[in-house]
Amino acid sequence: MAKPTSTPDWINDDDVTKITTPSGAKQLEGWLPGEKPPYQYFNWFWNLCSKWLQWFDSRTPEWNIVIDSAANEGDYLTLAAYLADAPASGDRVFIALDEVTTSKITIPAGIKLKFKKGNKITCASDLATVIEFGDDCTTEGDFELYLTHTGTTAEAVSINGHNNNHQNIIVNNTSTGTVTAAIILESGKAGNYVNGEVINSGGGTITAVIDDSSGVTSNNVSFRDRDSGLITNAVDLSILNGGTGASTASAALANLGLTATAAEVNTACDGILATAAEINLICDGCTVAAVNLNSLYAHRITGDGVGLSLRSIRLRIVDGTNASTLEVNTSNRFNSVTISAEDNLPKSGNTTSFFLSPSGGIIQIYATALGHTPDKVLCCNIVYDDSGLATIHTVSALALAGYLQVAYQDNAGLEVDLTAIAGSDSILVDVLYLTTN
Repeated sequence: MAKPTSTPDWINDDDVTKITTPSGAKQLEGWLPGEKPPYQYFNWFWNLCSKWLQWFDSRTPEWNIVIDSAANEGDYLTLAAYLADAPASGDRVFIALDEVTTSKITIPAGIKLKFKKGNKITCASDLATVIEFGDDCTTEGDFELYLTHTGTTAEAVSINGHNNNHQNIIVNNTSTGTVTAAIILESGKAGNYVNGEVINSGGGTITAVIDDSSGVTSNNVSFRDRDSGLITNAVDLSILNGGTGASTASAALANLGLTATAAEVNTACDGILATAAEINLICDGCTVAAVNLNSLYAHRITGDGVGLSLRSIRLRIVDGTNASTLEVNTSNRFNSVTISAEDNLPKSGNTTSFFLSPSGGIIQIYATALGHTPDKVLCCNIVYDDSGLATIHTVSALALAGYLQVAYQDNAGLEVDLTAIAGSDSILVDVLYLTTN
């Protein structure tokens, strides 16, 4: 049966004087024997039905070209015949039979294709390109291409247009032939979204799953290699290759200029032993020779003083032997150092490892005493305070050039005079920080 040419449009202005929505109870109850419902109820029902039918109609695309063996297929006996008859952009073509091609199939711009489940295109010829898509082409469902040739096919599927959208292209090399590229993104073509699968069921050779020759990074092409189980993504290869695309992962890595000595790689891998030959094998044949890999690991956080290191130190302050001085020392909480107690630190004065500000509220620990240069403080907190200095409100720390600084402040943000500590009472502060050495 042909699709109706119109849909009901009952009271399309939604005139509220003509439409009354029955109560929820009435809708559940329905009409009762002998009841005479108001006309507004009937208008509500048909108005609602009209809207639903129009909504479904707008979301149910009609395939205006059907290629099958039925009498209503008209002049379109095969896909190739249809394509040779100057199809219009925007045609929606449903293909319900297997297609066999001996020549390149070119899908013009704007054509939308859908294959009936289980139907496919088969090519037994050694073609340079089997299927080529132009701009704005779409395929829905499974688009299966079987290659039964025994020679070489350079390009099974060519994306030679912009803004393609293909849900699931399946390329199956069913014979002993060679496929140089299962999917190729042609030069300069952008905005393409293509997913699919590549199968080498005939024992032949598929040199590259994806050949991204587009030179742009706006394509998203992802194919599963059924034989290896790997997902090959043209976007990833393009990023690795500096935005110019690459047909294989090894080519992408090589184009990065990844080179390092075995010793450098071993250091980066935390002492894992590997020979240069083993490294090259892991990199799928890439040459590994000269560039220091430290840059790849420079921002990792470690606990061993290599790279960006996480450290924690505890600063202890007590009353010094001399009047208005402090005794200061540190202990290692994690990956830092212990500095023995240094006595009689005055305001504006310093010892070997510490400096006290003129107001007496800031203590600096020299980087030379720490044995490393603080890069960034993550947090700082008082873990114990028996100093009797009720004015201490906050404590903060900064990583500055040449030292780690800890400031003690009152509730107004002013420095607290730490030299007012009496006796052996103490303050303990923990500082968590990062260093680059």
